[in-house]
Amino acid sequence: MDLETLLYWITLALIGLGFWFLDRHRERRAQRRVAEAHEIGTHIPVSLSPRIDPERCIGTAACAMACPEKSILEIVGGRAILAHAAHCVGHGACYQACPVDAIDLVIGSEQRGVHIPHIQPNFETNRRGIYIAGELGGMGLIANAIQQGTEAADYIDQDLADDPDAVTDYADVAVIGSGPAGIAAALRLHQLGRRIAWFDRYGIGGAVNTYPRQKIVMTRPFHLPGWRPIRSRELSKEQLADTFRRATDDAGITPKIAEVTDITGTNNAFQIVAANSTPTAARRVLLALGRRGNPRRLNVPGEDLPFVTYVYRDGWQYEGQRVFVVGGGDSAVESALTAVRDGADRVMLCYRGERITRARAANRQRLERAVDAGEVELLLSANVTRLEPDGTVYIDQSGQQRTVSADIVIIQIGGEPPTEFLNRLGIEMDIKHGETIAGPRR
Repeated sequence: MDLETLLYWITLALIGLGFWFLDRHRERRAQRRVAEAHEIGTHIPVSLSPRIDPERCIGTAACAMACPEKSILEIVGGRAILAHAAHCVGHGACYQACPVDAIDLVIGSEQRGVHIPHIQPNFETNRRGIYIAGELGGMGLIANAIQQGTEAADYIDQDLADDPDAVTDYADVAVIGSGPAGIAAALRLHQLGRRIAWFDRYGIGGAVNTYPRQKIVMTRPFHLPGWRPIRSRELSKEQLADTFRRATDDAGITPKIAEVTDITGTNNAFQIVAANSTPTAARRVLLALGRRGNPRRLNVPGEDLPFVTYVYRDGWQYEGQRVFVVGGGDSAVESALTAVRDGADRVMLCYRGERITRARAANRQRLERAVDAGEVELLLSANVTRLEPDGTVYIDQSGQQRTVSADIVIIQIGGEPPTEFLNRLGIEMDIKHGETIAGPRR
């Protein structure tokens, strides 16, 4: 064998060895991430998540690369497996990216059931004339909710057309909620010439209005009825809210800012009862409420004091202030980090757990950097026990009593799903333990 041939084979061997070591490094890193997820309990999905068929998966990693969250799926042993499944928010990018159709999208799991309303394929509930679309029905994310809102509007329009028993002074449809699903439904119904009565307690955008300023919202291209397609995959809160406002302004529709407290009556003769207003009559009802419902409370003395809030307000309010944030999820972490950016004098993040595990990896990393830089004080294994009018916050931290002073307290420990409201309406609930929402495309 001449020298040139020998060098050729040595080069090939070194390249192959390099790829082997790289693959081993990736495998070990993936195994560590999966082990970490099991250690901190984020391997169990909380809502929508992918389910991989190991018999069909060929380990291309297309699913893991497509996932915007970057921590949900790992490749171990040549197969995709779930890692931090609790961080999945239902983008569905993995489902679309899999070249061999080895992924289903399921809701809930064997270990953790998810309560969602019983909904027929046309989005109608067991109560005739009341429909549900969007996150409340188990399908989260902006693009998904917009698609469902649009489809539900078409079904309702056809239902009305098949039931010509119209009452001339009634609205055709009452739309409750103005998040992505509610906006899409209202726009589509308006486009179809239907008379709508539209309600939301926050105004256009729904819960989007409660996001921290400049929060980046991950999505995929979407199309609001009667409006140009939006092709961006990342939008700030302000860009998303502006898109919603411009689309509804162009259509000449806007929701009434009021909280709906009850819906009485029957199909073709519903009465929508909203706070501080007379009941509104409607033939059909579409609920697009989301799953957050009302903010979850600490239930401690002083929680109703004026400096306590459950949402991150406009940034100017925090400049030079002592900000105390309660919670360990993405909303709480993002609020603390945003308060730093908005010029808060002191930022404290209080969480009852020993570690911040519920937030996504990117937010945890940003928080670690902020803590290391002295920008955020992290209080772990800590529970607020009471709040005083002078801003004193009493904390039980690992059995030790302590106090801190705050000008603003932001409580972000999740929301209570509107289950009680749905029960009052007589809408049946199902518990999903891993049932397929989007099955194989083959």
